Amino acid sequence: MCIQESHLRIVDSWIINSCWGMGNVDFEFVPSLGRSGGIISIWDANSFLKESVFHDQHFLAIKGRWLQNNKPCGIINVYAPNSLSEREALWSKLSLVVGADQNLGWVIGGDFNEVRRADERCGSTFVPRGAAMFNNFIASLDLVEPSMGGRKYTWASADGQKCSKLDRFLLSRPFLDAWSNPGVFALPRWFSDHNPITLDTGQLDFGHVPFKFFNSWINIDSLAMVVSQSWTSWPANDSNLTDIQRLCGKLKRTKEEIKRWRKDVCGGGGKFLEDLKKRYNTLEMIEDSIGLSDMDRSEMISTLGKIRELEERELQDAKQKAKVGWLKNGDENSRFFHGIVNNRRAKKWVHGLSIDGIWTSDPSLLKSHIFNFFQDKFKDQPGEKFSFRSSFLRKLSRDQSFNLEAPITNTEVKNAVWSCGGDKAPGPDGFSFAFLRKFWELVGNDFYKALKDFEDNPSHIAASNASFIALVPKAKDPLRINENRPIHLMGCVSKVISKVLADRLKLVVGDIISPVQTAFVKGRQILDGPLIVNEIISWAKRLKNKLFIFKVDFEKAFDNIRWNFLWEILDQMNFGRRWISWIKGIICTAKVSVLVNGSPTNQFGLEKGVRQGDPLSPYLFIIAMEGLVAALKEASDKNLLSGVVLPNQGPSISSLHYADDAIFLGKWNEANLRNLLKILKCFHLASGLKINWCKSTLLGTGVPMAEITRLALAVGCKEGKFPFFYLGIPIGASMVKKENWKPLLERFNNKLSSWKAATLSVGGRLTLCKAVLGSLGVYYLSLFKAPIGVVQELERKRMSFFWGSTISHKKMVWVSWDKILNDRDKGGLGIGSIRAHNLALLTKWWWRFKTEKEAMWCKVITSLHGEDGNLGGDPRVNANKGVWGAIVAVEKTINSCPEALAKMYPRLAALDIDINCSLADRVTVTDGISIFRGCWRRTIRPGREINEVAAIENVCRNLHLGTEKSVWTWALTDTGLFSVSSLRYAIDDMLLRRLPTKANLLEKGLNWDTDTCPLCSVSGETGDHLFITCRTVVEVRRRINVWWNCLPSLCNSVRDFFEEISSKNQPDSQRLLKEAIGQAYVWAMWKGRNELLFNNKAFNILGTANWIQSAVFLWCNSRIVGGSKFNWFDWSCNPSLISSVLTG
Repeated sequence: MCIQESHLRIVDSWIINSCWGMGNVDFEFVPSLGRSGGIISIWDANSFLKESVFHDQHFLAIKGRWLQNNKPCGIINVYAPNSLSEREALWSKLSLVVGADQNLGWVIGGDFNEVRRADERCGSTFVPRGAAMFNNFIASLDLVEPSMGGRKYTWASADGQKCSKLDRFLLSRPFLDAWSNPGVFALPRWFSDHNPITLDTGQLDFGHVPFKFFNSWINIDSLAMVVSQSWTSWPANDSNLTDIQRLCGKLKRTKEEIKRWRKDVCGGGGKFLEDLKKRYNTLEMIEDSIGLSDMDRSEMISTLGKIRELEERELQDAKQKAKVGWLKNGDENSRFFHGIVNNRRAKKWVHGLSIDGIWTSDPSLLKSHIFNFFQDKFKDQPGEKFSFRSSFLRKLSRDQSFNLEAPITNTEVKNAVWSCGGDKAPGPDGFSFAFLRKFWELVGNDFYKALKDFEDNPSHIAASNASFIALVPKAKDPLRINENRPIHLMGCVSKVISKVLADRLKLVVGDIISPVQTAFVKGRQILDGPLIVNEIISWAKRLKNKLFIFKVDFEKAFDNIRWNFLWEILDQMNFGRRWISWIKGIICTAKVSVLVNGSPTNQFGLEKGVRQGDPLSPYLFIIAMEGLVAALKEASDKNLLSGVVLPNQGPSISSLHYADDAIFLGKWNEANLRNLLKILKCFHLASGLKINWCKSTLLGTGVPMAEITRLALAVGCKEGKFPFFYLGIPIGASMVKKENWKPLLERFNNKLSSWKAATLSVGGRLTLCKAVLGSLGVYYLSLFKAPIGVVQELERKRMSFFWGSTISHKKMVWVSWDKILNDRDKGGLGIGSIRAHNLALLTKWWWRFKTEKEAMWCKVITSLHGEDGNLGGDPRVNANKGVWGAIVAVEKTINSCPEALAKMYPRLAALDIDINCSLADRVTVTDGISIFRGCWRRTIRPGREINEVAAIENVCRNLHLGTEKSVWTWALTDTGLFSVSSLRYAIDDMLLRRLPTKANLLEKGLNWDTDTCPLCSVSGETGDHLFITCRTVVEVRRRINVWWNCLPSLCNSVRDFFEEISSKNQPDSQRLLKEAIGQAYVWAMWKGRNELLFNNKAFNILGTANWIQSAVFLWCNSRIVGGSKFNWFDWSCNPSLISSVLTG
């Protein structure tokens, strides 16, 4: 129990017992200063043993361990001051306390007197600087705040006009590793102005958790026999079953067999692995003391092989759970993946919900409430409904309709299976698509028969059409069930059927979907809409045109589409009866159950909506939205609605849609807007799509704010101001201001968090540095030119993350960031600069403008900027013409970074009549002499310009221009041709000169007590000594050579070492294997050196050699060309034989 603001200078056992009750209790306290402050921490002495205490006026830190499991823990009770400067000092003190022991499981809780976001305050002023300092403190210590249930705020003023979330718990990563699913709950406020909050690490039982296939099992040889026997032993006398029922039966039977097999093969779990590690450590100690017998040595090698195999399996399972899209080949670090899983679980876990105003955490009540909510949500509610007919709908051709209904082929079925993600969350059957691909020769024919069965009898899909609903929180701390988004996880059979139909539908959907819809249609992009809206608003503001912009939020759009409305639209678009019957079979026979903390509720049927997670749903939804587009066209045709008519015979635009994100535009007048509302009302009665008025926004250009407010009140929506966000992109914003780039900067902070830097290798950090832009970054940089200050801050964040720096711990930078950004063929690591990425993305619009003349966005640009879009024209003409003006101006930015002579003589480059000319265009050869002939826009002036002309003429006089095409040459080889090995040697040399060896640190001005090598304590610690000539590492290499059965190396430098193992006088596969051993060897030496130097852990020669052996074993096993993995015995006896089955 942690108490703040006790107002007590003296605390005794009587006071403690009055709070806690009688029993074996212990406590610590910080006395108050008069009537101000005071902190008390109380605990059950039978459960927690105190080991040390730190007292401060504003916090009380206690270290100890839980007696039940002997796990160490630190608990800090915080009472933060009101002053911002004093809070800043407090964050620094806490950073020192926690940072001194970051491997401890810390719980930091109490009254922090600060909020993290603006929405954590109501009725009081939000101070961004204070929130930023608090968030930086949390990020620097890599703390996690679990979701809080019960209340949104934890403090309220006496009159209830002001509320804030001031109280919270912050947890360290080691604590989450030990207690992965903590819950925080705010209790009712009785006598204080603060709500008490509780931290619960107990795990409630929500019921049975369904089977889930882990892809790591595929690599276990015995699985294939289990699957084959189960599949082929299916009884022949099953003629009463349909092909879909037969396939589902085989999958269910195979699942039961795999469950039994899993208990035998994987049943020991973590305890078995720990026992193996203990046995290996025992054998290692015997080796160090008296040596091992042949039998013990064989056991030691076998034990290490089992350890590595189990660790690899655990790593693959963690990867599958983490679902990290940017890390394709994987950073082999299970701590990172477990961190991702723990974060996701903490966000998604339902600790409780508010039911009828009462907080409930009982599992059975929660599951019952969630079941009832979603069952009612997917019922077709009674009430007035309209039928929908329109002549403005686009239609399929007869051939298109016929091709959609063509017989399903085996190729289509296989392509559907291969196009589904192998590690996606499975449906009720539990099987991943990686399993299907692995055993396709066995199961493929049954899948084909099942699809042919569906083709003739769509209702038969009911046997396989169950799905789970996974809950994804929409809010930070969801209090009610409607604050979660339902995502459907379909079974593999129904998903394959749906995927086959979706693959057909996407081929024709572009012909029946209007240009104003940009989602899920090939050739249309999400940024088309924001570009159009930005350009229209910029044009309207410049000319003071009166327009309305109505940004609409459809309430649970995918879940509310009426099926009859969808059938009507499909029929009017000339979809055939057979195709519609297939769609009805998939949609109408579905049964779902909701996963509540991994455990499913009872099943229920659906009466409306399309399932998010079904491959068909995106296409069916945009087809349904064509009904609204057609209604708007018809209204405009009858002069009932006036959209935005662009000049120069440009298009008339009434709406833009990206799936369920819609924005409506038109001339500003009340009658026009009311007609739009009537159309939306009729569309709701026909389709079931209802507008969420409180989340919809009305904006205007060229009209007073008072007029916007008046109409917004009449409509029942919010009034909006510029800038606003559409599809995550700011509209009407000045993007030269850094504040408008805040979402992208926050994304970088979240993605490049310090805990990821601490758990990822440099390779993993490198990959994340490349991938961090993600979709939001690409959106911003594709549409707006980033200010130099923003680019610099983003690059600083990437650089700090790459080197492993945090806010509180700066790491030494050994290579300039500009060099690392360079391509690999220029000596860098190929990350690429954000500036170059930004310019490249903006330039892509030029290419799209030239090739997409019929696209809606292109017609808008043409109408506003001319037939050529002013591309290549004077960018000053577009200086104030919205987003497109900045895109046009990007040419000037690119040409401000010219090559060679233009960089040497910038004044002349600016004066040339053709800024894109090459040197060959300006140099002529007369009598063997090259003469520079400039073509200037004006007369060259005396002074600098004359001097530059003389200088460039002198340079060109000795220049010989050949007729061959210019090519790049590679400076690291004599031939001038690129060589991977030369690049690797250059990088090795570069990194060795920058490794923080004692010799290199001495050059940096950092001194140690001694500069001798910590492994031998004889010679100075240089890179070549540490990795090659030190007698300790020589002994490690000797053991590797004995294992490899080869002569010892005579090299004296790291460069010689890599040249030797990368020699071309050997098969490529053998060279590849030796390089892997060499890289593992260098890493092992460096890691062992650091363990000795910083953790005083003795360097174990045998253990290091064994680690290298096992690490390369795992690496090689992941690169086998087909077939089964080789075994540890073969590897330990004759590794050179294994090289024949390797691939790079």
